[in-house]
Amino acid sequence: MHLSTQRLSCRSKGSALKLSLLAGALLATLPLRSFAADTPAIGFAPGATGFEDNAANALGDPLGSFSLGFEFTANSPVFVTALGYFNDPFFDPHTPTFANPHQVGLYQVTPGAGGNPAVTTLLAQASVTSGGAPNGFFLYQSLASPVQLMVGGDYVLAGVSGPTDPYFFDVQDINGNAALTVDSAINYIQDRYTTSSTLAYPDSTDPLSEPGFFGPNFLTGSASPSDVPEPSVMVSFGLFVLGGSTLAWKSRRRGRRAA
Repeated sequence: MHLSTQRLSCRSKGSALKLSLLAGALLATLPLRSFAADTPAIGFAPGATGFEDNAANALGDPLGSFSLGFEFTANSPVFVTALGYFNDPFFDPHTPTFANPHQVGLYQVTPGAGGNPAVTTLLAQASVTSGGAPNGFFLYQSLASPVQLMVGGDYVLAGVSGPTDPYFFDVQDINGNAALTVDSAINYIQDRYTTSSTLAYPDSTDPLSEPGFFGPNFLTGSASPSDVPEPSVMVSFGLFVLGGSTLAWKSRRRGRRAA
């Protein structure tokens, strides 16, 4: 099974259907929480094109859904500060909002001992909604506890597509080469997917859709000590003794379209 769909022209709906990097930049300037100091793990190079589809169409099931994303390794011990999901306001039915929230999760993959299957551990998850903070073609939900990547570690990012919201894949330049911009803190490995209506580890790949699926994305940053919540003792206001205590506040089927 693969998720690729028929390649069609994207001109029929007019210029409103064409994604542009400028549009993504404008979305990022909306007056919501900014992650400008953080870096998207994956972006689309200028002039990149790709395909959009949704699970209902790919599976031929109006209730179909994937848990999809990509595998990567870490080059430096950066922090994952937010999880996000692809948002194309020009995808039919041309709405800037999600049809449903998207659960996004970050898994660590540890090789199994003695030839046993790899062990997958869910490190973080977030529900990304239409109220998420925009950055490029994605909306993001910040993590209360940023997760530090281990250099050389193997990870998989997965997001629940739901039936109707689009994901982006097969991202290429005019010469047919992969046209991703990848944060230097990571190495993109391959796409991942499984059929699921809930967040699940995606154990299949689709070489015909490379590079993809986006779907989910994340932001990386260098978290300061104040960014990472520390254990604290919650003390009732009526129980202060011997000087009291301190409470710390932490503070494709739409065709190939240009990115």
